[in-house]
Amino acid sequence: PCQECNKHIPAGLGSKCHDCVWKDKLNKRVELLCVGIKAKTVIRRDFRLFAAWLASDVGYAKAAMALERYIGFFQEAAIYWDELPAYDILLHHFKPKGMRKVLKIKQWLETLNKTQISQELSNNLAEQERIRTLFAKVEAKPVANSLLAAYYAKLLNKLNSGRTTIKSVRLALQPAVGLMTNLNKLPKQANVDDYLKQKSGQRAALLGFINFINQEYNLDLKIDKLTVSGKQKIKDKQKQKLEKRVIDYVIKCRNYPDSFNLNEWVKLGLPYFHGIDTSFKSSILNIEEIENGFLIKIPEYPKSLFLPICK
Repeated sequence: PCQECNKHIPAGLGSKCHDCVWKDKLNKRVELLCVGIKAKTVIRRDFRLFAAWLASDVGYAKAAMALERYIGFFQEAAIYWDELPAYDILLHHFKPKGMRKVLKIKQWLETLNKTQISQELSNNLAEQERIRTLFAKVEAKPVANSLLAAYYAKLLNKLNSGRTTIKSVRLALQPAVGLMTNLNKLPKQANVDDYLKQKSGQRAALLGFINFINQEYNLDLKIDKLTVSGKQKIKDKQKQKLEKRVIDYVIKCRNYPDSFNLNEWVKLGLPYFHGIDTSFKSSILNIEEIENGFLIKIPEYPKSLFLPICK
């Protein structure tokens, strides 16, 4: 039997079982990594607690092998705080992107009731980070940066008055930044036309920026209406993008069967196989699993819609 836990082990495998061997390795790794965390902070204790929780969640072997990827979070936290603060403070500091890299830490914090934060705040922080990334593209172009900053200020006025959302602000800025990325002057009609040849699907989103600079700088830039062939090209591109997402998801589920999620498959499958927008997901009455797939009943459609099995 194992000399530590008394568990039966086959002859020839030493004096300790697999779990106890990895438990010892994990404990040694924890103490070694703790040296890198600023002394005289409670965060060293928190790191030990996290390691113990991780072991209970994924096992001693996986915890020992994965632990090093999380040490950076605790090292940085110890620079700014003596103990881990509330989750909203961590989210402001590390940003949503940073917290997504350490999902196990987020799960652990949930067990400590340190993640009491609205999804709305998390989404807003993520959108703000995306907006900063957009402005970084024109940082070296003072004219472009000035035009976009003025447009952003107008969008923020709408946001502050409750007439739009932070996501809509970012979506309005995105094509404006795209247009100005290679310019450091007021755009001309040729610039607008060339950009829309490459990004024809952004016509509606770019209109707000064009109207803004027309008004502010007495310009007469126009966005021509799409031709029938132009509309078809946009539909074809959207179909191709959706097809790639469907193929990628099928491959993912084939390689990792546990990753299949019926709601995700419905969101991809309905628009791809039936051309149906899935923004109404709450109105789906029933999903019935049959031999070769799923039958989906939606109030707006008299007949059940078939989705094949994801394979």
